[in-house]
Amino acid sequence: MTRFSRVLVVPLLLSALLAAPPLAAQSAQSVVDEMKARHEAQLETVDNYVVETNLYTAYHRKVTRNGQTTYETATRMSGQSETLNALGTTPTTTSGVAYLDRLATHATYDGTESVNGTESHVLRINDPAAVYDEMTGDIEEMMYYVNADTYAPSRMVVTMAPQSGGDQSPTMTIDYTDYRTVDGLTLPYVMEMVMDLGMSEDQRRQLQQLQEKLEQMPEQQREQMKRVMGKQFEQMQKMMAGEPTTVEVQSVRVNVGIPEGIFAETNSDS
Repeated sequence: MTRFSRVLVVPLLLSALLAAPPLAAQSAQSVVDEMKARHEAQLETVDNYVVETNLYTAYHRKVTRNGQTTYETATRMSGQSETLNALGTTPTTTSGVAYLDRLATHATYDGTESVNGTESHVLRINDPAAVYDEMTGDIEEMMYYVNADTYAPSRMVVTMAPQSGGDQSPTMTIDYTDYRTVDGLTLPYVMEMVMDLGMSEDQRRQLQQLQEKLEQMPEQQREQMKRVMGKQFEQMQKMMAGEPTTVEVQSVRVNVGIPEGIFAETNSDS
């Protein structure tokens, strides 16, 4: 999974992790049951929604797949060339109830922990690919932290297979904060991602040399990279340096329709 694809997967994971009203839970199944209740309640009132952030715009529309109602998502990265944006708008179906059923099957309940000052249920997934179709084989484990009061996701930790020459397994941690409700849709307005690449000292030196080369790159070449990658150029440098990447929601539009051309024509059995 590339650094670019890790950013793209964020809105997809967010859509799948919407949670449910308060209820005591002592198992993965009971936590998932509450998440499922929230998902189904949202489907009743939200036909489509658009989330615009400082890094991307995510489009979601309600569809029916294999007799189940869910959301299909397409993402456009901000400030990128049309060529790279075309890679980010490939529709991906968040498999709704089917996804949650897989989560209940493959997750284990790991007690509770405090996340940013709030108690959260912990779900551990040892086979992420069995839950998420988008996850590749280098993702070894995922941990979900679900707020014990609101059943909204508070944190997710993804552990990847060690890279060649690395000292430890790379991890990505995403914190979800500042929840707000717009027209019945509740979403976190701030998502902070931190990458720990698990590099050896040699790899860190190589990374430092790469960053120095980027800084010494001729201005014209740097500007060309920025035009192609847009905001992702700066985010790539931050991720390489292990600095937090913050996704901030700027607007949420519910049931206003999706612009033409965002989704390719796909078959549904509605």
